[in-house]
Amino acid sequence: MYKLDLSQVGSTYVNGTVVNIAKAFNELEEIAKRSQKPILLFMDEMDSLMSKRDGSESKSEEDNKVVNTLLPLILGAQDKNILIIGATNMYNSLDPAIKDRVKFSAYIGLPNESEIKKLLAKVLNKYKMSQNLANNDKALTNLSKKLINYSPRSITNMLSLALEYAWEESRELIEADIEKAITEGNFEKINEEEYLPQNKKQSKVVDGFLGAHQG
Repeated sequence: MYKLDLSQVGSTYVNGTVVNIAKAFNELEEIAKRSQKPILLFMDEMDSLMSKRDGSESKSEEDNKVVNTLLPLILGAQDKNILIIGATNMYNSLDPAIKDRVKFSAYIGLPNESEIKKLLAKVLNKYKMSQNLANNDKALTNLSKKLINYSPRSITNMLSLALEYAWEESRELIEADIEKAITEGNFEKINEEEYLPQNKKQSKVVDGFLGAHQG
């Protein structure tokens, strides 16, 4: 299994992004040939390079060239023993050619209170300075209510910021550190309705792509 984060393969040089993408796929094709085994490729943040080719001024010639390069590589991957799973936070911005050709799709929403609580415990148990808080059920329950509508990535970043607060004062992490990180960390809450196609806002099922994931 391999991961390709499309937000990180971009280049400021002309044709640089196209070259990076082609190189990555060529390497995977060679690995598949040598190993005689299927490859699972997870492509994260698909929207960063696969947005609509709408001819608007917001789309440069270079951007359209990237989409034109990626599309045939993705569509021809299965014939080369490469299975692709993609994820995006911005389903509506994806090029229709991609959305129309996928075989399975699922919407993955934001975590609920119970899931946030488990995430908090898992992350905080990794560090000695936060293990007491990780085992404080009342504090975790209180914090999980305050973290509704934040992505797992934002929550993890909040915890890192809170740990910095405690580290700077050479003490254990306390609930107030995380509350401070929520307030001062400039993390935005997510409105899930903005991430769904208009005709899917009730069912929360996204047709045509596997992903639309928050985080």
